[in-house]
Amino acid sequence: MFSCRLLGALNVPILDCDEVFNYWEPLHFSLFGRGSRTWEYSPRFALRSYFYIFLHAALVMAAEPFLHLLSPFLSKHLMRKKLLFYALRATLACLSSVCDTKLFLSVRRLHHPNTFSSVTVMLFLSCSTGLVFASSALLPSSFAMCLISLASSSLADLVNREALHSESSLRDRTILCMAIAALAGWPFVALLALPMAILLLHFFTFNELILSSIKASLIVLTPMLLIEYLMYGKFVLPSLQIVLYNVLGVGGDSTLYGTEEWWFYLANLTLNFNVIFPLCLLFPLSRLLTASIEKNAKMKDKMLKSLLVFSSAHLWIFFFSCLAHKEERFIFAVYPLIALSAGLALSDISLLFSHFFSSASNASSNQLLFRSFRLDKLLHISIIFLFLPVSCSRLLLTVKGFTAPFRVWDQVASVEVPPSLTSRPLKLCVGKEWYRFPSHFFVEGNWTSVRFIRSKFDGQLPGLFSESSGSWWGRVEAARREDETFNSRNVQDTSRLERSEDCALLVDMVAAHQQEEHYEEKKGWEIVYEEPFLDVASSRFPFKTFYLPWMFARKNTFGRYILLKNVNILPASRR
Repeated sequence: MFSCRLLGALNVPILDCDEVFNYWEPLHFSLFGRGSRTWEYSPRFALRSYFYIFLHAALVMAAEPFLHLLSPFLSKHLMRKKLLFYALRATLACLSSVCDTKLFLSVRRLHHPNTFSSVTVMLFLSCSTGLVFASSALLPSSFAMCLISLASSSLADLVNREALHSESSLRDRTILCMAIAALAGWPFVALLALPMAILLLHFFTFNELILSSIKASLIVLTPMLLIEYLMYGKFVLPSLQIVLYNVLGVGGDSTLYGTEEWWFYLANLTLNFNVIFPLCLLFPLSRLLTASIEKNAKMKDKMLKSLLVFSSAHLWIFFFSCLAHKEERFIFAVYPLIALSAGLALSDISLLFSHFFSSASNASSNQLLFRSFRLDKLLHISIIFLFLPVSCSRLLLTVKGFTAPFRVWDQVASVEVPPSLTSRPLKLCVGKEWYRFPSHFFVEGNWTSVRFIRSKFDGQLPGLFSESSGSWWGRVEAARREDETFNSRNVQDTSRLERSEDCALLVDMVAAHQQEEHYEEKKGWEIVYEEPFLDVASSRFPFKTFYLPWMFARKNTFGRYILLKNVNILPASRR
C-alpha cells in the first residue's frame, strides 16, 4: 500500500488550486515568512485553521534534520524547499497507509474473510486512483480521511470484542479521532459521527458518551483556540466558520465558486474507483441479504453492526450531492470506506452465490465446496483484472498528461541572473495559469514571490502575506495584519495585478483554442523551457481520460506549457 501511495506522492500533480493557496502557501509562510494569502485567512473571515497548518509545519521541521543527513546522497537538482515539499507528501502517504492498514486488519479480524477477499480488499485500498490522489494531498479532508480510518478501526475492534484493548479505551479513541477530524480538519465529518454514535450506544450509556466527547473536545480545542488566537488576534473557531459559510451562507455564498449537477460525485467516483464504486453502492443491500441467510446469531450481529459503520460513505455522498457547490476533495474523507465497503460487498456476493447455488444443486457437499471455491476465485480474479488496469491507466494519464507545471516551475531557479541585477527586485509572474502554480516551495534562487498579470479570469486572486521579519513573532504580526482589499464576494481586486512588461519571467500555456494573449509571439519574450500539457478541451474520450499505450500521443491534443523570459530585463540567450 505504501509503495503505491509513495509513487503517487512523488509523481502525481496537485489537482486542486485550493490545496496550494489555502494550505501549501500558508505552510510556506509559517516556515519561511512569505507566501500567498487567500481571503479565508483574513482575520475578518478566519475560515482556515492555523492549527492545521502548524501540525504539518511540525512534521516538516521534524523531517528536516534527517533530510540534511541524506543531502549528500540526493540529486543536486532537488533544492531545499522542493525536497521539503516532497518529504511532506511522502510522510502524508506513509501516515495514510498506516491508518488504512490498521483499518484493514481490524475488519479482517472482525469478518475472518478468506484469502481472496483479503487480497482483493487490500488491492482496492492500495491501488484505487482516488486513494492515491487523496493520500498525499495537503487537505483537511485527507487529514480527516486518516482519522476516520482510525475511528472506524476502533469501532470494528469494539464490535469484534476480541481486541486487546478495553472497551472504554476503544470508545475514547473513536471519539478523540472524530473530534480531531471535525475540529482541526474537516468539520463536516461530524455527520459521520452520527452512525458511529448510534453504534456506541449499543455498548455505552448516553452519559458516558457525552463525558468522553467533552474530554476529547477539550483536548483538541485547548491548543487549537490558543493558536488561532495567536495568529488571528482573536478567539475564533475556523471549523465553525466554514460550516456557517458553506451550509448557511453566513458571510458569503459558496456557490460563487461554481455549482455542479447532482450526479457530479457519482461520475467523479466512477472515474476514481471504476468498477469498485458500483460494488460500494451495493454494499448495504448485499450485507442485509448476507445477514438474512447467516445462521450464527453472533456473526449476524457483527454483520449488521459493521453495516452501520461502513455504509456511512453513502450518507456522506448523499449529503454533499445535495449541496450546490461541489468539489472532488469534499469526498476524500470517505475514500477508504468506499474501497473497504466495495471489498466487503464482493465478499458478500460470493457468499450469496455459494448459498443459492448450493440450495439449487443436488451435488455432494464436497462437490459443492469445490464449485463454490472456484466460483469465489473466478469472481474475485475477474474484478481484480478489471480494476487494476483501469486504475493504472487513469494514474498514468494523470502523470503523463498533467505534470508539466511541476517540471516547468522547476526551471525557474536555473534561469541565470546577471550579478548587476541580483540586487534589483525581479518579478516572476503567471497569468491564466495561476491555478496550476505548485506553490512557493518551487520558487528558489533569485526569485522570492510570484505575481499575477491580467487574464480573462475575473474572480478574486490571492494576495501576499505581509513581509515579516525572520522572527516567529514577525510572522504572527504579518498574519494578524488585515488586508482591506479582501472580500467574500469573489470580486477581483486589480491592485494585485502587475503589468506583463514589468515581469522578468512568465509562466504560461499555449493551447490551440486559446483566446488569451500569446506572449510567446510578442516581441521581447523568449521561451526558456517548455513541456507538453494535455489539452482536455481539444481531446476526446477515452484517450483524454485513460492512458492507452501507442494512442496517448496520437489521439490527444497537447498544449505547450512554457517558461518565458523578458529580454528587455534579462539578457537574451546565446544562439
